[in-house]
Amino acid sequence: MRQNKNPVEALIEVERSDCWVTNLVLDRDKDAKIERLRIGELTTIHMVKPTMDRRALFNDLKKYPGIILKANLGGKDSIWVEGKSCASCRLLESFNIIVIGERSIGFDKVRYKIIAPSRNELNKAIRKLKEEDLNVIVLSISEYNKVELTPREKEIINAAFKLGYFDIDRQISMKDLAKNFGIKTASISDVMRRALKKIVMEYLEDSIS
Repeated sequence: MRQNKNPVEALIEVERSDCWVTNLVLDRDKDAKIERLRIGELTTIHMVKPTMDRRALFNDLKKYPGIILKANLGGKDSIWVEGKSCASCRLLESFNIIVIGERSIGFDKVRYKIIAPSRNELNKAIRKLKEEDLNVIVLSISEYNKVELTPREKEIINAAFKLGYFDIDRQISMKDLAKNFGIKTASISDVMRRALKKIVMEYLEDSIS
C-alpha cells in the first residue's frame, strides 16, 4: 500500500506534568490562559494572560530564576515567560512538523494543533511521545488543504505591497490604504489578516515539505 505523503493537520492532546512554567502560573492564578509563542528543544516561550493583577504575578514569577529563565510584560494584558521545555514540546520540536497552535488544559495537559508533511511523519511523532510514557490522544486528523487567496485579498495585498505598507519605513497607513479602496479601516484590516494568515500557512507548509 502506498504511503499517503500529503500534508496532514492534526489536533492532539498530551498529558505531561513537567511544564514548570504552567505549574507555577496556575498554582497562583488557576484561571490564567497560557499559550506557547515559540517551542524549542531546550526552552519554550509562553504567553501568559492572567486574571489576577499582572504586575503582582510578574514580580512573583521572577522570584524563581531556576524555572523562569526570562520574563517580560507583553502588550497590555500578558506576560512573556521563557522556561525549560517540557517533554512533549521538546519531542515535537525534534520532528519535521510545525506546531501552529496550542493551549494548556489545566496543570497536566496541553493541546497541540500541528501540520506534518505526511501521516507517516505524524505517526512517528506520536509513537515517540508514547515511548516516552506520555499519554497521547489524537482528537482530529485530516488532510491539510491549501487555501488560495481570493481575488479581493490578492488585490489588497498587492496594493499594500506596492504602496509601501510592508516597508520598514512604512509609506502608507492602514487608514489611508482603506481610503484608497473606499472601505472602513476595520474591513481592510480583516481582509489583510485573513490573507496574511494564508500566506504564512503556505510558507510553513513549504518549510516542511
